[in-house]
Amino acid sequence: MRQQHLQAYLQLIQQLLTCPSGEEWILLRQHENLVNPELVYIMEQVASQFMNDGQIQQAKFLHNLAGQLHHILAQASQSP
Repeated sequence: MRQQHLQAYLQLIQQLLTCPSGEEWILLRQHENLVNPELVYIMEQVASQFMNDGQIQQAKFLHNLAGQLHHILAQASQSP
């Protein structure tokens, strides 16, 4: 993964963590070019780091959102 992509994913994750509740999907639609399995992977990595750092709420939020995105992406890849 290129450093440029990693930086874009991390910026999006930071925006997701700080956006008003309920606006996460709006933000994801605005950055749909970044919504892919790599984003899900990075979200899980960041969530694990938050968990290790004792930031449980942020970890749970990212883990749950990553799970939802994974489900959506899996369904989209199975559609004809």
